Amino acid sequence: MTEYDNLTDPNIVPYLVSSKDLHDNSTLLDEAPTLTTSASIKATILCIMAVASLIGNMATLISIAFTKKCTSSSLYTLLFQLAISDLLVSVWCLSGEAAWTYTVEWKGGQFLCKTFKFSQVLIGFDRLRAIRRPISHRSCLKPICVAWMLSAALASPQLLIFRVLKGPFREIFYQCVTYGFYTEEWQEQLYTVFSLLTMFVIPLVILVVCYVCIFCTIAIEKERAFVIRAPHPSMERWPAESLVSNLRTRDQHRQHSPQRHHHTIFNRRRNNIFKRAKMKSLRISIIIVTAFVICWAPYYFMMITFIFLNPDDKLGEDMQSAIFFFGMSNSLVNPLIYGAFHLWQPSVGRSRKLPGSFSTAFT
Repeated sequence: MTEYDNLTDPNIVPYLVSSKDLHDNSTLLDEAPTLTTSASIKATILCIMAVASLIGNMATLISIAFTKKCTSSSLYTLLFQLAISDLLVSVWCLSGEAAWTYTVEWKGGQFLCKTFKFSQVLIGFDRLRAIRRPISHRSCLKPICVAWMLSAALASPQLLIFRVLKGPFREIFYQCVTYGFYTEEWQEQLYTVFSLLTMFVIPLVILVVCYVCIFCTIAIEKERAFVIRAPHPSMERWPAESLVSNLRTRDQHRQHSPQRHHHTIFNRRRNNIFKRAKMKSLRISIIIVTAFVICWAPYYFMMITFIFLNPDDKLGEDMQSAIFFFGMSNSLVNPLIYGAFHLWQPSVGRSRKLPGSFSTAFT
């Protein structure tokens, strides 16, 4: 299960007893958990999600790398990093979760139990890096390295929290659990809030801030790209006088009118491209943020509910699995968002090309 899903794992929670009772035969249960139909369906769905996410994110990475947009566009640098993070989720989290669900018992030993959970949380914290869009993609290596180190530091408690314990069954059954680490209830609640902040709230805030920076960057680049000519002094005069002066100025520069007309069309088209780029960034930003919130909000709400309200069996196993699938589906949604905006191109943008070698870094 994931670093927090063990709280709702039906194969673990009903059978947990104290370590002292593990040696007391009177507390042993008859049979260890086995693979159920519900678990088989869950494992199958996880496998399908892993394959779909793998294909989608690989296609996204290849598409962005092939067009070299990640080296010229801050927005596509963001999408490239998101695809890498989602690819890790599909390879490690989804596939690993599917294997664990299918085997029921943990068969990886202490080392894999700790490193598996550590890696899952590290990937989760890596979203702090993935969604942090560097303002300058040329200087993003240092922030990314720092973010990776910070992610490892924040995920390190998992190396201590998770361990392999023998289940209270008459037959040999081992599971990777958090049971026995927390001595007080408030400790688990505190770490749950910490996970909520670092894996949902803070990434969401960073998402919003980064996308605001995208719009600001577009506006700055637009101001740099366009030389806004100061109004002619004649424009400050009365309308009639200004009109006469403008006619004289036009007559004086009539010989340069073809070049001026060409330059005006060029600037007008370039301005339209920046407007479309800004709107495209706005749409992608809103959809990615909305998808992130919609996918993960129910899961974290369920997690907080289980920790603080103790709802017992009010939420069924199937509903818990559905909410978990809904959260993990975020790794499948992001490639679809990129694909939708990559495949859809305005007809004007395809049929018309600007004179010269100008191209915008935001489309």
